[in-house]
Amino acid sequence: MHRFRITTRISLLLVLATLCCLAILMMMERDQGRTVRAYDALLAQEVAARDSARQMQVTFKTQVQEWKNLLLRGGDAAQYARYRGQFLAAEARVRQLADSLEAHLPAGAARELVTRFASQHATLSARYRAELGGRVTLSPSAARAADVAVHGVDRGPVALVDSVAEQLGRNVAASQAELARSLRRTSRVQWGITLLVLVTLGGLGVGIARSITRPIGRMVPALEGLAGGDLTATLAAQGRDELAAMSDAMNRTVSGIRTALGQERVDWAEVGRQRLEVERIGQLVENAPLNILYARPDLTIGYVNPAGRASLAALRDHLRLPAGELVGASAELFHDAATVPPLGDPARLPWRGRIEAGPEVVELAVSAIRTQAGEYLGPMVTWEVITARLAAEAALEEARAAQAREQEARREQERVEEERAREAAAAREAEQRAKAREEAARAAELEGKVDAILEVVNAAAGGDLTRRVPVSGEDAIGRLGSGLDGFFRDLAGSVAEIARAAEVVAAASSQLSQLGQALAGAAEETSAQTGVVGSSAGEVSRGVQTVAAGTEELSASIREIARSAAEAAQVAQVAVGRADETRQAIGKLAASSTEIGEVVKLITAIAEQTNLLALNATIEAARAGDAGKGFAVVANEVKDLAKQTATATESIGRTIAAIQGDTQVVLRSIGEIGTVIGQVNHSQTTIAGAVEEQSVTTAEMSRTVGEAARGTDEIVRNLAGVAAAAGQTADGAVQSQQAAGELLKVSGELQALVQRFRYRVEPAVPAGRLA
Repeated sequence: MHRFRITTRISLLLVLATLCCLAILMMMERDQGRTVRAYDALLAQEVAARDSARQMQVTFKTQVQEWKNLLLRGGDAAQYARYRGQFLAAEARVRQLADSLEAHLPAGAARELVTRFASQHATLSARYRAELGGRVTLSPSAARAADVAVHGVDRGPVALVDSVAEQLGRNVAASQAELARSLRRTSRVQWGITLLVLVTLGGLGVGIARSITRPIGRMVPALEGLAGGDLTATLAAQGRDELAAMSDAMNRTVSGIRTALGQERVDWAEVGRQRLEVERIGQLVENAPLNILYARPDLTIGYVNPAGRASLAALRDHLRLPAGELVGASAELFHDAATVPPLGDPARLPWRGRIEAGPEVVELAVSAIRTQAGEYLGPMVTWEVITARLAAEAALEEARAAQAREQEARREQERVEEERAREAAAAREAEQRAKAREEAARAAELEGKVDAILEVVNAAAGGDLTRRVPVSGEDAIGRLGSGLDGFFRDLAGSVAEIARAAEVVAAASSQLSQLGQALAGAAEETSAQTGVVGSSAGEVSRGVQTVAAGTEELSASIREIARSAAEAAQVAQVAVGRADETRQAIGKLAASSTEIGEVVKLITAIAEQTNLLALNATIEAARAGDAGKGFAVVANEVKDLAKQTATATESIGRTIAAIQGDTQVVLRSIGEIGTVIGQVNHSQTTIAGAVEEQSVTTAEMSRTVGEAARGTDEIVRNLAGVAAAAGQTADGAVQSQQAAGELLKVSGELQALVQRFRYRVEPAVPAGRLA
């Protein structure tokens, strides 16, 4: 087995397994084909025979049923012929099926039963035909006689045909059972062959596995010894397979390691640590920023680290460097017999010194590398280009000298700056004194402006709106003065408008009262004339002309009443317009008082800021000491002025609040005036309606004068209507007089309210006129 390779053995096992599987599959395919063909033959023969027997059974029973139908319905010739034909057809079909089964069935019980059924069926059919004879109809008596004659003769054939069907069914079941037994036998044979193949393949697999695992088991102790550091262990394997080749290669490798290390036992952990240490040292040298060169004992370069290669490349033009690779070239790159000792003489090492390489200065250090036994392995050269360092040291010395000079200059500069600071402090002190004087002047100016504003505000609080604020400008107090001046101008104009509106309302009220009196007189005259006309109505036949004259006078009176009513309506409309103008003026006054409130808030804010400014000035004066005493006095005066301003502002606020309250009263009064004027307008409308009715009545009277003889009663009724209208006119006149009185009262209150204010600038009177 060991003469074959492992791959060959495994491949042979796989080929055998594949062939066995194919053989088993082919055997199963063959047996399944045989079974399927046998089952097909069963279906083609026995199942067909069973179906034919069942069909024969059904057809025979149909024949018997047709015989009974023939006996029952044979009295009718047509029915007799029909059922006779069906009976004979069923008989022929049964005979045909019996002959077919007898011909195709193999010898046996089933065929014998079919033969017996065919014989009995022929006998039965002969008796049926004998009973029928040559009749074309069948009477009931003949039918009963025929039934009695053949009664029970069909039982034997029926039993036989049932036996045939059952026998053929049993034959099919027996064939199916035989087929199942054959399948089971085939399955057992297939499983036996498969098991045999599996056992054979398993034996081959075990043999191949043992041929692999046994050599590996013999190799394990040697490998474990090698893992423990025993370099004398050898792997024993015979043959020409892969394991033998691996053993031979491993033995050669262990022998080489033993020769290289010079010992037969080794600590692999220590070897690993030494390898890591060597790698660490190698990486330190490789990545060190120092320039390192190692030479062999024959003074050829064995190693140069990357930093050294870069440094030598920079010094290539000034050293004896080879054109090609550095490793293997001479190590005496920096050698100068007068300065550098021979590198091959370890007795003169180590050595340190400097050489010049062109414009560069190079600092060298040469050390001897030895083994632990003291054997000289070669020199190690390290160097550094110190040209830049020397220049930096020189520059550092120069910088230190310059720093000393700079410190001296800085001390001188600090002395000069201290002198300037003292001068600046004196200048700031003088500037602060000047600023204090300037602040005092501004405070005095502010005090004068605030006094002027307070004088005008106090005058306005007393009702004098003709005074003007003499303060203006772009600063806060100037804008305050300009705003107050504009406000007082607007307020004076609004009060003047209210006064004019009150005068107009008073005049309209007087005129409305006069019109009411005239309207009342006209109504009384109308009533009196109506009474005269009524007293004369009894003498209509004698005083038609008198009635006509009275009617004309009545028409004139009615026209006068209409004219007075129209004038009263016009006066009411004028009063409505004046009342609306007065309401608008009062609204402006309310808006102006609101603006005054905003201005008062502004004055309050300015006073608070002034107070805060005075407080800050007092604090600064306290900090300034004696130099700020005068400024502190001014600050106190400014603070007192701010307090006075706040007090005056509060007084103005209260006055404005009172004005706003009076304004609301005036607005309510004007609303009541509007209501009264509306009532007057309504009364005038009522009067106009009454006058219109009187006009209609008078016209009717004029048209009916010619018919006085026939319309005395109508005249009396019309005069009664005129009297009622005159009464309504008198009532409306009284209401108009009352409304005019209320309107006159309200206008008087409004004039009294306005007279509290002085809003016109009185012209100067010459001295001569005063006398």
